[in-house]
Amino acid sequence: MKNLFLLSVIVLLSACAQPESDTSTMPPASMPEEAMVLETKEGEANLSSEGLLEAPIGSELSNENGLVLTLDSLSERQRINAPLLVGGTVRRDWVHEASFPITLMTLTEDVVAEGYGTASWLEPLEGDTLETMSGEDMIPFVASVDFEAPAEEYMGKIRFGNSVIAEDDVEQYVELMILWP
Repeated sequence: MKNLFLLSVIVLLSACAQPESDTSTMPPASMPEEAMVLETKEGEANLSSEGLLEAPIGSELSNENGLVLTLDSLSERQRINAPLLVGGTVRRDWVHEASFPITLMTLTEDVVAEGYGTASWLEPLEGDTLETMSGEDMIPFVASVDFEAPAEEYMGKIRFGNSVIAEDDVEQYVELMILWP
């Protein structure tokens, strides 16, 4: 009886053991501290059947200063196609003269393509006047970035930059991981 119990425990433990995987070919998972934090309106992201992280539509990108940008049609680790068409809302104080920079890049930060998001930054929101507009208002934006995906890469990132120059001249941006076509 004792042998049967020990055999059962060994079988159970061996079924639970997971083999070590080779991570030497995987891209680095870390991102700069000033980069984005993925949050969603539902508060969590889901794994797809392929094991990729999928955030629900309406992903929000934040930095240490709070909510910066929401995306209507782009989620974390989503496969993108050229041209990249994206829209959502952005903080009014991230937009200068109706635009802010968008950069597609590899994980090693080689630039693949650059473009601009555009927003009506001087147009008051419904119920606002020119006197009541705030830099923290979230205003609609649209962007189109044409690109040619790198042949050797399968993963990259899209960087949404702050076009308003910071007082301490430190670049401010939020990022989202993407998959190349």
